[in-house]
Amino acid sequence: MKLALVISTGDASFDALAFKGDLINGVKMAKEIGYDAVEIAVRDPRSVDAEEVKKLLDELKMKAVAVGTGQAFLVEKLNMVDPDPEIRRKTVERLKLHTDFASVFGAFLVIGFIRGWRRGRS
Repeated sequence: MKLALVISTGDASFDALAFKGDLINGVKMAKEIGYDAVEIAVRDPRSVDAEEVKKLLDELKMKAVAVGTGQAFLVEKLNMVDPDPEIRRKTVERLKLHTDFASVFGAFLVIGFIRGWRRGRS
């Protein structure tokens, strides 16, 4: 079993994160305090050099076990059930980017807030 810490880029709007800022520093900090792995919460994967992060993870013998997508909802309101077809189209495109990003690490993709929800439904 791997013990993982959620880290995020500096543009994160969700406060319940252990680390927000430069992902490279987040990975190093996670290692220093005893974690084996990280979950990377990223709003837009184009803002991160995945290969650089992967190289550091390999050097530190760590893994990225998951990639979180929730920041795209929290910041940009991207979601899969929005009544606006353009929002849904942008969401699908972003999820493709998240999927490609997660594949660099062999990580799971977390579909949380970005899935959306309709009012009046639980």
